[in-house]
Amino acid sequence: MTLNLLERLAMWILHRSSRTGLVIVKPRDCTVMSYSVHLEDEQAQQIVDEVFGIDVIEPPSFELERLYHLPAYGEE
Repeated sequence: MTLNLLERLAMWILHRSSRTGLVIVKPRDCTVMSYSVHLEDEQAQQIVDEVFGIDVIEPPSFELERLYHLPAYGEE
């Protein structure tokens, strides 16, 4: 179960606010969490590191670059 349109809009609004540095959302009956962190907020980055075990927060373009270079289905 993922976030619906209204929940994603609320998360986007909170992320765009100048008063929030970290937003974490977890649907009640789901094990997946969504989060949004401002890269300028060092304390929020430390919280994400502790909660999710992420060493470095990279821009989404880096993840897309890695996916682009993965072998296609059936290739070795």
